[in-house]
Amino acid sequence: MRRYLSFFLSFVIVLSLVFSVPSATYAATNTAESNSISSYLDDLGSLMQFIKDNYA
Repeated sequence: MRRYLSFFLSFVIVLSLVFSVPSATYAATNTAESNSISSYLDDLGSLMQFIKDNYA
């Protein structure tokens, strides 16, 4: 019984490591991509505000 418990716990630990590392890597790359999209949206917002302010 103790042998199965140790096998199960080691299996759970390995699975958690396997699935947590790629998600952390994806989150780091997604943040950089999100910043570039955010800057484009800020530029678009500034352009829209300029058009609203200067529309005849």
